[in-house]
Amino acid sequence: MRKYTLLLLAGLLLAACNTQEPVIRGDRLVFSGERMSIQIGKYYQLTTYGVTGKDSTEVESTLLTWTSSDPKVASVTGGILIGHSLGETTISASYGDKTASLVVSTRDGETTTGIDGSFSAEHIYDLGRELAVESGMQQFDMDKDGNIYYFQVGAKPAFYETLVTKVKPSKVGSSANEGVMRLYYEGHPTGCSVEDASDGTYLWVPEFSGKYTSPTHQYYQQYWNAQTVARIKWEAGKQVFPGDAGVEHFWFGHSGDINVAIDPEHDILCVTYHNAKHLGQTRRFFTYRLSEAMKTPLEDITLREYVRGGDGAPDLKEETVSPTIKAHDMTKVKPLEEMGISTVINKPEDVNYYAWQGFDYYDGLVYFVEGTAGAIMGGSVCALTVFDMTGKIHEARAYVSLLADPAALRSFGITTTGAMESEGVKAWNGNLYLAFASTGYQGSTTPRANVFKYNLALK
Repeated sequence: MRKYTLLLLAGLLLAACNTQEPVIRGDRLVFSGERMSIQIGKYYQLTTYGVTGKDSTEVESTLLTWTSSDPKVASVTGGILIGHSLGETTISASYGDKTASLVVSTRDGETTTGIDGSFSAEHIYDLGRELAVESGMQQFDMDKDGNIYYFQVGAKPAFYETLVTKVKPSKVGSSANEGVMRLYYEGHPTGCSVEDASDGTYLWVPEFSGKYTSPTHQYYQQYWNAQTVARIKWEAGKQVFPGDAGVEHFWFGHSGDINVAIDPEHDILCVTYHNAKHLGQTRRFFTYRLSEAMKTPLEDITLREYVRGGDGAPDLKEETVSPTIKAHDMTKVKPLEEMGISTVINKPEDVNYYAWQGFDYYDGLVYFVEGTAGAIMGGSVCALTVFDMTGKIHEARAYVSLLADPAALRSFGITTTGAMESEGVKAWNGNLYLAFASTGYQGSTTPRANVFKYNLALK
């Protein structure tokens, strides 16, 4: 009887164990990308996810069996990767019948951009720039002559306007400019670009954004969730509305907050979506031939309903609209490439952990910046990751060392408060440019814009 009772208890315990949730959830096991690179001698904590459809859950690294096809190039223990010698290896993480694979290449030396090194006067491109209104800039780009175009949201309560200020770079805190354009109801300019064309300079900006009308929302009266991209000819002093004649519209069919980067030198138009739920837990990137996009016929496109107006000059009362516009229908153009980076974030090592602060596309690579503006000296953060459209990481996440160096920030007069918010990136002509909105320039309380220049040595 006792033997029978023990067997019964054992059976019940086994049944209970079998009803527990599996240790690893998901139909398959994946890394956040397919390729990455690591510097020789550096460590990196790898992360895997159990995925079913659009749902993903991070997997505890110690539960997995880790292997490297060539441990002499790079080895892995408990998910911690270390580079040993130049070459390429495949890292595998397994649990039962599930396996995730990642191709890892190694490189010698420090970061190829130099942003994690010491800062000197030669890195200053535009310092302490006082812009048209006392609000921090949100994005920037440059033309072929090296002029900077700073994109700002109007100062509160004028959130309905985007200001674009053209300046010649200066290292002495100048307020001079070459002119200002005002773009109404375009939205938050986190992804904008400048194109040099044969007939002038054009601005590429997100447009047809809607206003948040709830007083309890953190973006109350601000304009977000752009639906299309506009191509607008630069004209100093001009005011432009989305429906004005001469504004060229591009519609990509997605409902998310769209941002744009132009690489005219290589005939590329790149867009990314910041808030498109139907695209899954990824930020998606798409590239197109710029010349093909420009030739796409204009068609009638009816935009989704949104709210605008009622918030100041120009005198337009608040209204809910769903306009039909003439636009290039980019849904009829096949993208050259498409890829996504995971937006599943759990720790500071994950891409997307900090606030997204813009991107650029140049010569086949995406330059992706994140950051936060700390309230104390040395407390601000700016991180850069460089990858291609296959998901291969060409520059693993690197941090701008200047922001954590109070002595350098003070000695160059950049800030006496330490508040430095990353606001965009530009790769061009062998150099990398990073922009920052700051306060405390030489003790001033006025918000300032800064652009720093680094040598671009990516292979």
